[in-house]
Amino acid sequence: DPKVWVWDKTTKRLRGGPARVDTICSKRFLYTPRLLDGTRDWSMEDDLGITETRAGDVWPMLTGTDTALADPEIRSFVAHFVALMQLRNVWVFDKMHAAVVLVRKLQGVPKSDPSGGLLDVTDAENFAKGAFVKTIRGAVDRMASLLLQKRWAIMRFQERTLATGDRPVLFHS
Repeated sequence: DPKVWVWDKTTKRLRGGPARVDTICSKRFLYTPRLLDGTRDWSMEDDLGITETRAGDVWPMLTGTDTALADPEIRSFVAHFVALMQLRNVWVFDKMHAAVVLVRKLQGVPKSDPSGGLLDVTDAENFAKGAFVKTIRGAVDRMASLLLQKRWAIMRFQERTLATGDRPVLFHS
């Protein structure tokens, strides 16, 4: 009776866990690209920490009442939180990193940060991390706005359960 059950999309089978940590959090400094002076830009980590702290305050309201999502402020925060969780997914980073590697093969390594910033662009993975952070920041409000326009379904369980996925946000028309 495992504590974690995994539904494998490729085989359409359910299997017992537990999941390995390296399949969940395998990237170091994912949200902290290295700058030209060798330091790291920690601002995205700071933003994530603030959001996760606020989620800790909001979560009891969501689990305790059916009316919490009727509050526009709470609903707006949840939309922002879900959008942020979707955009910060390592799957999104992996796609971005693959694109950076391909562009470098075709066009070569840029001599400086194309956005005029202080990002160290010599390493493809670091360059992708910088682009990843900019993408998250640039898309989170737009995605949250789209989520606010949708009808939501909330799942509740009788016992303590975590339901998650590799891409937790799905749009269905």
